[in-house]
Amino acid sequence: MLAPLDDAFRGSDTTMTPDLRRLMTNHLLKEQLSSKALYHGQELETLGGLKLRVFVYRNNLCIENTCIAAHDKTGRFATMFTVDKVLTPPMGTIMDVLKADDRFSLLVGAIQTAGITELLNQQRALTFFAPTNDAFNALPQQELSKLMREFNNTKHFNI
Repeated sequence: MLAPLDDAFRGSDTTMTPDLRRLMTNHLLKEQLSSKALYHGQELETLGGLKLRVFVYRNNLCIENTCIAAHDKTGRFATMFTVDKVLTPPMGTIMDVLKADDRFSLLVGAIQTAGITELLNQQRALTFFAPTNDAFNALPQQELSKLMREFNNTKHFNI
């Protein structure tokens, strides 16, 4: 079980609805594990049928967008992982995820200008490093202008 901290629910309606029930079933894994058994790139399946990915970043053990915030609590039939956020794995294509988050509006524009929207709308496994608007804005104006001109001159990528 992936149990979000109380703070993860602040400001959220916790009335039991079909959507909340589905969200909660995606916090229940199909098998009992310990954090010691988790490894980077591992795929876990939830009772809701979702496939979740495990990520290890330095000293953090994360499952999709949430990281384990406390030691496992192991019982006879289950293990509970306390996590820092409600689990919300991205759904859809890379472009769907980017368009749904205002922090990537400059990147979305650059992708569209470069003509690679179709590539990122495909349902396939890719690793995509997505700079936020803050990352673009941190560039000196001259470099940002040059980068955007390069996107304009790019017609397609061969992948």
